[in-house]
Amino acid sequence: MRKRGIGSFFIALLLIITSFITIVSSSFVVQGETKKENIKINDGDKAVCFNARTGTKYTTIEKALSVAKADTGNNDTIYVIPGTNPTITSNCEIASGDTLCLPYEGTTWDYGAPDTTLSDKFIDSNNTNVNKYRVTKVILQNSTLKVNSGGTLNIGGKFRAKGVCGLYCEISLDSNSHIDVYGSMTNYGYIKEVDGKNPYQDEFIDIENKFNNEIDNNRYIEVFSGGKFKNSLAVYNNLGASYLSGLNDIGICPVDTFDFPNTQTYVKINSGAIFQAQAKILVTSSAANKAVNETTTIISTKSIATSDNSKPLFYLESGYMSIENCPTDILYSNENSKTVINISGQLNMGYLFIDLNVAEINTSSMFLPLSYKLSINVISNGIFSSDYKLKFLAGSKLKIDKGASAVLNSDTILYKSNTMNDFSTTYPTNQDDAVFINNGELILGSNSHIGGHISTNSSDGTAMIDASNVTSNNLSATSNEGTSNTPITFKATGDFYISDSSSIEKKQFASRQIIYSCSDGHECWANGYVNSYSLIIKVINPNNYAYPAAAFKAYQYDSSGSNEGLISSEGKFETSVGTYEYLLQPNQKFKVVSLPRAESSVFTDQNGSNYSFTSGELYTILGDIELTITCGEGFEMWFTSSSQSGNGGSTKEIMESSTESGTFETLLVGGANGSTEKVVIGKNQYFKYKYTKGTGTASFKGIYKFDGHHGDVSSNTNGTLVGASSSSTTSKAVLADKEYTLLAYMEAGCFAEGTNIMLSDGSRKKIENITKGDSVLTWNFFTGSYEVQKVAFVVNHGLELYKTVRLSFSNDQDIKIIADHGFFDYDLNKYVYITADNYSDYIGHQFAVYSDSESYTLASLDSGCISEEYTTAYSITTEYNYNVIANNLFTAPPPENLYNWMEMSGKLQYDVDKFEEDIATYGLYDYSVFAPYGISEYTFNTFNGAYLKIPVEKGLFTFEYIIEQFNLYKDWIND
Repeated sequence: MRKRGIGSFFIALLLIITSFITIVSSSFVVQGETKKENIKINDGDKAVCFNARTGTKYTTIEKALSVAKADTGNNDTIYVIPGTNPTITSNCEIASGDTLCLPYEGTTWDYGAPDTTLSDKFIDSNNTNVNKYRVTKVILQNSTLKVNSGGTLNIGGKFRAKGVCGLYCEISLDSNSHIDVYGSMTNYGYIKEVDGKNPYQDEFIDIENKFNNEIDNNRYIEVFSGGKFKNSLAVYNNLGASYLSGLNDIGICPVDTFDFPNTQTYVKINSGAIFQAQAKILVTSSAANKAVNETTTIISTKSIATSDNSKPLFYLESGYMSIENCPTDILYSNENSKTVINISGQLNMGYLFIDLNVAEINTSSMFLPLSYKLSINVISNGIFSSDYKLKFLAGSKLKIDKGASAVLNSDTILYKSNTMNDFSTTYPTNQDDAVFINNGELILGSNSHIGGHISTNSSDGTAMIDASNVTSNNLSATSNEGTSNTPITFKATGDFYISDSSSIEKKQFASRQIIYSCSDGHECWANGYVNSYSLIIKVINPNNYAYPAAAFKAYQYDSSGSNEGLISSEGKFETSVGTYEYLLQPNQKFKVVSLPRAESSVFTDQNGSNYSFTSGELYTILGDIELTITCGEGFEMWFTSSSQSGNGGSTKEIMESSTESGTFETLLVGGANGSTEKVVIGKNQYFKYKYTKGTGTASFKGIYKFDGHHGDVSSNTNGTLVGASSSSTTSKAVLADKEYTLLAYMEAGCFAEGTNIMLSDGSRKKIENITKGDSVLTWNFFTGSYEVQKVAFVVNHGLELYKTVRLSFSNDQDIKIIADHGFFDYDLNKYVYITADNYSDYIGHQFAVYSDSESYTLASLDSGCISEEYTTAYSITTEYNYNVIANNLFTAPPPENLYNWMEMSGKLQYDVDKFEEDIATYGLYDYSVFAPYGISEYTFNTFNGAYLKIPVEKGLFTFEYIIEQFNLYKDWIND
C-alpha cells in the first residue's frame, strides 16, 4: 500500500508540473520591452504560433496554416506568439474561413480608439526603439503567402495620426517573396523589405521604369479583384479642433499632408479590389479631446462604392493602381518618405472623406491637396480623369507617360516652392515647385481651370495638350489658403522653343488650340502654341540695406480695362528681393501698385511701348516689359502671439502708409497660436497693427509693444500696452523709426494633467477626473478660512506640445503649470502669476500650503524647470471663491485683475470694513446691466458680478474687460 501510494503521489506530482508548464507556456503579455520566451511543447522545439480553437501550438506558421486548411469543417484563427520571430520558407496559404494574426500583445492586434498615452511620432525611428517596441517579426523568404477568398491576415500594431507609435508586429519580405490577397488583409504594424529597394535610392536614379517595381519585381503585395487591403492612414497636420473647423468652415481642406507609411513595399491593387485606410486620431480641443476611429476608402470601383455607401478617393474601373511607400532609410521610418502611385487602367478621381467629429473633411466641394509625399505616374495605357478640384502642393508630382492620358474636367493648380509658408506652420519649406510632366495626352474640359507649369520630356512631337475647348480664362487657376482665406493664382505655363531666337523660354499656353511637343529633339512645346508676353518685375537692393523695403502688387485686366484680377502670387504685397514673372495675353491691360517705401520704380526694358511708370496706372502690354523696383531702407517688425491652447482662428495684420492719416495698405496677414510673423516697414513710413481674436477659448489681454527684436517673447513683461483687449483691435499709426516687437498677449493659465485637486472631504482627485459641480475645498478671503464650493468649470485644452514649468517647493511638493497660474504669495499677501519668464523672481518667496482642515502652512519656492512636452492642459475654478487647492498649494487661474483688486487687512484675508465702505461709495451692479450682453444670471452671480462695479469705478479695469471675461467663462461652463 505504501509503494502504491508513493507511485500515485509521483504521478499526481508529474501531472501538476505538466499542467503548470502548459499554463505558463500559454500565458504571455508583452509590456513595453519585447519578451522572447521559449514556449515549450511536447517535442521540445520552440512554438511560434498556436491555433486558438484547438489550443495546439506549432513550430512553423506553414504547418499551422496547412492543418487549418485541411480541417474544412471549422474556421480557425492562428496567432503568432508575441516575442517569436519565425521565418516562412515555403509557399503557404490562409484558407477560406481561417485567419492568421500577428498580435502585439496576447491576442490583441487592433487596440480600438486612439490611446492618449501615445505620441504622434514614428516609433521605429532608431534601433533602440525597434528593439523595444517591435514585438514580432515574420520573414517571408523565397516564398508566397496567399490569402484566399474568405481568408484573413491581420498584422497588429498601435498607431495614431502619423503612423505606428507603440508596440507593433512586422512582416518583412525577402527577395522572391510576395503576398497574394484574394481575401482580406489588414496592416496596422509594418510591412517592410529585407535589404529593400525603392525608386528613390541613388543607385536607381537613371532607370527609366523604376517606379513600376521593375527594380524589385519579385517582391510585392498584390490585391486581386474581390480582395480587400486595409492600412493605417497617416495625417501630418495640426489637429487642433479650432484649426480644423476654422479652415473647413471657409472651404479649405485642413488636411494637406497624408500617406500610408506602414506598408513599405510595392502594393498592386487590381480593379474590383478595395483599399481602405484606418484613421486613428486624437483631435485636440479646448473642451475635450475627440478620439477619431474612422475608416476611409482609398480605392474602389463605382459599383462597389455605391453598394457599400463608401466615398473613395479613387475609382478604379479597370486595370490596376499601385502604391509604394519609399522610406529614405530602409530600416527606420521618418516623415520624409515619398509615396509613389502608378495608374495603369481607367481611374477616376474621387474625394477625401474623413469624419473627425469636430469637422467632416469632404473635398467634393473644395480643393483636394496632394502633398510633397505623393508622386503620381499615369503609365502606358493608363487613363486618369478628375471631375473634382485638385491642388498639387510644393514637392508633389504628376507625370503622364507616353501612351497614357489625363482628362481634367475641374480646376487643377500646381503650387510653387514655399507658396504655403505664410499659411501653414507644418508644411515643409524646402520643397521644389510642384511638377507636372506630360509625355502623353492631356485633355482640358470646358469647365476646367489649370494653373502652374506643365513641362514635357517628349522630343518626338507625340505629347499633346488638347486646349481646344478652353478660353484664356481657363488657363489660370486660383485656390485660397490659410485662415485669412488668401487667394493663390497661377497661370498655365510651359517651356516653348522660340525659333526666332533658338531658345527655350517659359510662356503661357494659348487657348482654343491642340498643342504638341517639339518634334526636332527639343524637350519642350512647339513654338506655334504660345501666345503671351512677360511682365517681369525685378526687386533689387543695390545699397545692401540690412532690411530692404519694397512692396508691390500686380493686377491684370482684359483689353478694355475690366475684370481686375490679382496676378502676384500671394494675397498681399510682395516684399522680397528677387525676380517675378507674370504672363499676359497680347493687348491685356495691367497695373502695378508699388508702395512709396521704394527708392524708385521704373520701366527698364520695353518691347513695343514707351511708358513712364506711375504706381496704380493701367498699361497695355504690347510686348515683353520689365519693371525694376529699387528698395529703400526699412526696419523689421515682429508680430507674435502667446502660444496658448484655445487661440485658434486668430489673425495678425500689419499695415503701412506714407502719411499718418493716409490709406494704410495691408502688408502682412498671419495666423496665431504662438506663431511669429516678420515684415519690413519702410523707414519713416507709418504703420498700424491689428489683432482679431478667433473662436478659441483663450482670453486676449491686449497688444504689447517692445523696443527692438524679441523673437521669443511670450509674456507681456516689460511691454507697453498699445492695443485694447477687445475681440478685434487696431492700433494708432506709429512712425517706423526703429525695430519693434509686438505681442498679442493671451492668457489661459493651466495645470498639466496629473495635478491633484483637493476635494471637500480632504481627499484628492486628479484634475482630468474632476467635473463641473464637484465639491472641492477653497479659501474664503472674507472669513479667512476654508470653505467648500462647487467647481464652476474645468476645461480640457487638449493634448499638445506645451512649454511647461515645473515648480519645486521646500516641502518637496512639485506642480506643473502651462502658460501662467496664480499662487498665493504669503510675503506679498496676494496672488502672483508665475510664468516661464518670471518664476525666478519668486524663488525664496513663501507660498500658502494646505496643512489641515483648520490651518495652513508655508513653503518657499526653491526652483523651476522649463521643458516642452506632450501633455493635456486643464483650466479650473470654483463658484464665488475662484480658487482651488492644487497639489496642496493655494491657487487661482488668470486673470489676476479679478482676484487682487480688494484690499487686505491681514494675511490671506480681505479688509471687510474697507470693502463695505467701497460698496457704500460706488454701489453694486444689478444683473440687468449684464443681461443685454448675453451673460446669464448664473455667470453674473457665480463670479460676483455685482461687486465688480467697485474696481471699474476706481479705474482698475473697464466694464468691457468684465464682459470679455464673462463671455469666456460662459463658454467654458456652457452656460
